[in-house]
Amino acid sequence: MSKLLAITGITGKSGFSFAEVLAQNYSAVEKLFPGGIRVLVRSGSNTAKLDNILPKAEKIKGSLKDKDYIKKSFEGVDTIIHIAGIHLSEEIVNAAVINRVRRMILVHTTGVYSKYKAAGEEYRRIDDYVYETCRKNNITLT
Repeated sequence: MSKLLAITGITGKSGFSFAEVLAQNYSAVEKLFPGGIRVLVRSGSNTAKLDNILPKAEKIKGSLKDKDYIKKSFEGVDTIIHIAGIHLSEEIVNAAVINRVRRMILVHTTGVYSKYKAAGEEYRRIDDYVYETCRKNNITLT
């Protein structure tokens, strides 16, 4: 399998900042992922700026709330960088398991450490699910 990198959330603020760093280091990224970069973007997203800085990236349009879209988008993927949000992480990791993804890098929220924020409990539950699922399926997790 040729190593392929998939990225979610690349058209958001944090994701686009990450895309700019990728673009600046593209030759190194190509060596790590000779299969290329696949970005999952919403159907209605304006990708013009992304097209300019990552013209070789394969864009797959759809919704991260669509399990079939996620599953198909991760076919042949070696590594996932998930920036789109913690609430989508359970389905992302489930699709990673189905597609035998080797490594996942998830950008989550510091809200998991909050003792006062009501959402903190939900974030911790999602985090626990992701960690346990990756452990059981030998997916390296960052």
